[in-house]
Amino acid sequence: MCVILRDRAETVQIMATPSAEHRIAAVILRLIGEMNGGEVKKITHRRQDIAEMAGLSLETTIRTIRKLAEKGCLKIVGGRIFVEND
Repeated sequence: MCVILRDRAETVQIMATPSAEHRIAAVILRLIGEMNGGEVKKITHRRQDIAEMAGLSLETTIRTIRKLAEKGCLKIVGGRIFVEND
């Protein structure tokens, strides 16, 4: 029950963030937090899934992920999203 409640609280917090970049970053951080260790983490979710989790349109999500990649927050290789541990 507590796990479900924490999950819902995180979802509400993501939805309350006005910035698309912050929403996408929060979703990606949440996804890599659920993964096991490793230097580079591959996000296996589709961009549509990330958009739904963040409460954004697919187009906005794609643009925002590209912006985050340009800033060096993540890498896009072959259409896949990778996040490095620093």
